[in-house]
Amino acid sequence: MPDVTALEIDEGAIQSFISSLTLAKVLPAIVTLIVCWILIKFLLRGLERFLAKTHIEKSLHGFLRTLTRIGLYSLMVLLTASQLGIEVSSLVAVFSIAALALSLAIQGALSNLASGIVLLSAHPFKVGDFVELDSISGTITDIGLTYTRLAMPDNKVIFVPNSAITSSKIINYTLEATRRVDIAVTTSHRYAIDDVKAALYQSAETVGNHLSSPAPIVYVTAYQDGNIQYSLRVWVETADYWNVYFALLEQIKRDFDTLGLQMSCPHLHIHMEQE
Repeated sequence: MPDVTALEIDEGAIQSFISSLTLAKVLPAIVTLIVCWILIKFLLRGLERFLAKTHIEKSLHGFLRTLTRIGLYSLMVLLTASQLGIEVSSLVAVFSIAALALSLAIQGALSNLASGIVLLSAHPFKVGDFVELDSISGTITDIGLTYTRLAMPDNKVIFVPNSAITSSKIINYTLEATRRVDIAVTTSHRYAIDDVKAALYQSAETVGNHLSSPAPIVYVTAYQDGNIQYSLRVWVETADYWNVYFALLEQIKRDFDTLGLQMSCPHLHIHMEQE
């Protein structure tokens, strides 16, 4: 019975609304609808021209167009309904309740969406950058509104939720034009410091492909148990980082062998006592 009563009330309200429609109400509503539709088309074209001239990421263009279109058409519906004598506040309440229910149902997706907007606005990285996101390292291949795609060095593809990216530490290895290659080498105390440093400088000169300013430099970085640790630091173009890094590792070993130098490795000393 309650359902039937509600249905009768709804039907009565609809019939009352239809009977109240007059030419004096319908004509202004139609005019408002046409004018709003024309203005919306004009504003959307203006938005397209504006987006084309700005530096906003293209991934955001579609989202901004959709959001603007929804807002303008919603406003058109409210204005037209007001001309027909419909209580606008009731429609606003219905829209608000529907929006709240939808947001609760897809709150995870909305979190990723908000994070995607932050990433596209803040520009912590761009497509083609090599980044580290906590324990994940790879090249950015696509920045979406909900997921960011990374290509791993072994050609695996990982889709990372944007909310996970904005809540983690981001290391961008290719944001700057230059990077420093650090090579740590440990040798015995019996080798003269000047001889070891000269060998490391020779390796850097042989490999080449590094910047002359800042020039390569070698430091003694630590005195360990029976060993001395050295650090060779070479500045390179970011694109040449790994080529120079691996080339230096090989060249240092060759030069050390030629000069009679040996790198130190951890040793385990075992003392045995005979009873």
